[in-house]
Amino acid sequence: MSLDSAKECVETALNRADEATDTTSTFQGSMAAILAEVWRGLYMEQSWLGLRAYPPQAFITQPASKSLLLTTTANSKAATLNAAPTGLGGGGVSIENWWIMPTGKTYFLRVATHGAGAKALTLDTVAPETLAAVACAIAQLEYSLIAGTGILADAIWAEGNGFDGAFVPIRSEEELKLAYPGIPQQSWPPDVAARITPLVIRFSHWDITPHRIEIPYNREVADPTPTDATTLALPSYLRPALMEGMLALLYEMKKDDRRALADARYQRWVSKAHDYEVSLKTGGGDQSNQRRNAPYGERSRTGPYS
Repeated sequence: MSLDSAKECVETALNRADEATDTTSTFQGSMAAILAEVWRGLYMEQSWLGLRAYPPQAFITQPASKSLLLTTTANSKAATLNAAPTGLGGGGVSIENWWIMPTGKTYFLRVATHGAGAKALTLDTVAPETLAAVACAIAQLEYSLIAGTGILADAIWAEGNGFDGAFVPIRSEEELKLAYPGIPQQSWPPDVAARITPLVIRFSHWDITPHRIEIPYNREVADPTPTDATTLALPSYLRPALMEGMLALLYEMKKDDRRALADARYQRWVSKAHDYEVSLKTGGGDQSNQRRNAPYGERSRTGPYS
């Protein structure tokens, strides 16, 4: 079999384990869980080039405002602006989840709810003091990723202020907060970005000018079903690893001593796929391959086939 579909991988694993492939096997009911376990493990293994989405996701940042005045009362979440905020193109924009930084204050506020075109808003916590038409900067620091975004490929690329593709490294939220404590400042491009939820990124800085952001990423692929005969989303060079991983788990359920051999073949296929992607990324020339650093570099090999 070609191993191009989940159905073929399941049937091959069953056949090699000396089980019937006509749905009568005692282990047929376990194949969906076995398939899902190995499938998820494979696409989480690393940032596979074969799962890279194209084109990368991109968006334009919203320009921050430094011209609006904020009014609120101490110990109240209700607040108003002197005018409705405007976004790209001058139209009304919702500033829900944006940050408000009152001028001359040592704290910031966040917007819990706000409707586009409205002057009234609700803060995420009560105001620490009464503010009467106080000037403030209002900026969006967090942006949503599209559904299905898996591992970010390398970094975030930002345009603007003389940069046509500034490298913005990705750090943990803790690192961002430790490096840039307090009130976020205006600067571009941002020094770092952090993925604070699976589908939200935060920048360390903001700007009053809109800028293009480009994010190369890998897709999170949905689990196939054991009877699915369509071509798998995994690249072809990972499909043997999928089948061998399933076979190893099936051997485990059967208490079959051949599990160790299937495990070794699985590790070998993953290792070969990694090396193949290094060649895809850097080419076959000697000069391109003089030095390989992570994530393209050598990594430990396990199993008797290493």
